[in-house]
Amino acid sequence: MTPIVATPFLVSGLLWLTGARVGRRLPPAAAAVLLTTLALVTALATGLVLSLAGVLWLAQLPQVARVGHWSSIVLRSDTWLPGVAGALAGVCAFAYYLPQ
Repeated sequence: MTPIVATPFLVSGLLWLTGARVGRRLPPAAAAVLLTTLALVTALATGLVLSLAGVLWLAQLPQVARVGHWSSIVLRSDTWLPGVAGALAGVCAFAYYLPQ
C-alpha cells in the first residue's frame, strides 16, 4: 500500500486515539468545529480511497477492460492492490450507496 493511500486510515486512527483528549483541552465550540471537520475530511478521504480501489479492481476484469479499450494484463501488472482487497473495497463502497 502506498503512503498516500494509507494516510486516510492512519489519520482516522490518530483521530480516534486523540479526539477525546483534544475535545477536553479546547473550548467546546472550537472542539466541536475542529473534530467535526477532521471527521468529515477523513471520512471523505477514506471513501475516496475505497472507491478508487474498487474501480481499480473492476478495471482489471477482462469484460470491463474490453469495454474501456485498455489492457487488463498491463493494468494488473502495474497495480499494487491485491484483488481481494479491491473486491472488498468495491463491495463496501457499493453497499454504502444502497438505499436504506
